[in-house]
Amino acid sequence: MNNNLKLTTEKLRNIREDLADNTQITLTSGAVLYAGADSFRVRYTTSGGEEQELSVPAYQNVSFPKLINIVGLSGNAYVSMGILQDIQGTDVIDYIGMPLSIGTKIKYTGSTDILNESSHIDIRYYDDTFLQMDMRDIRSYTLYDL
Repeated sequence: MNNNLKLTTEKLRNIREDLADNTQITLTSGAVLYAGADSFRVRYTTSGGEEQELSVPAYQNVSFPKLINIVGLSGNAYVSMGILQDIQGTDVIDYIGMPLSIGTKIKYTGSTDILNESSHIDIRYYDDTFLQMDMRDIRSYTLYDL
């Protein structure tokens, strides 16, 4: 199944890697930080220099109404790069536990004759609900914001 599986979603960057390299991270007004399978804590300063800290639970996100500078992070926090990426085949496995954006598409293009009961994709939503898609029955799925 893996060679015929395609995930199309927003490309994400883990800002923890930038902080580890001592890169200054500034987020503009309206920017969103996403949590994956684990929560994170972020320390940031506002334009007035006031330092604040915020905890974001797993599979949730937070947006900031004003420009901020991130000064500390525990856990993994992701920002959208603003472009779509296609992840195919076994590379989809590397995306397990990552945030999925609205409009994400999952598509299986192979023959269902080779699939079995383990040919499924599991999605956990921000409210901790769970979807298990049996790719023998579902060939294409799009994540919508309802």
